[in-house]
Amino acid sequence: MTEEERKVKIARQQHKWYLKNRVKVIAQSISWRETNRDQVNKCRRKRSRKEINKRERRAYNIANRDQINKQRAPTRKKRRDSMVDSYVREKLCNRSSLTAKDIPQGLINAKRSHIKLLRQLKEQGNG
Repeated sequence: MTEEERKVKIARQQHKWYLKNRVKVIAQSISWRETNRDQVNKCRRKRSRKEINKRERRAYNIANRDQINKQRAPTRKKRRDSMVDSYVREKLCNRSSLTAKDIPQGLINAKRSHIKLLRQLKEQGNG
């Protein structure tokens, strides 16, 4: 039995046990929440704080877009010049339904060669 099969088997067993004991589990959960309200509230506050931070960060990013783009420009240029895998994946994913996980390494290497060829042709055309 492989590790993946073992995990699936355990998950099925746990789900089967939960279905048998669903009412009991829900009752225990409710009673725990009632007796530990301070922990529940702490988790809720933490979650809402994360959401507030997301909103604040988004507002900051929108307000300071030019400054952020200037800071990121050297990194973008470095990625573009060295053609790292993430850059090539990004180019393949643009305007398509592909995700980065869908792209095999062979396709990345082929696209990298294609980009190099296009760059060489562009240099020869202008030079």
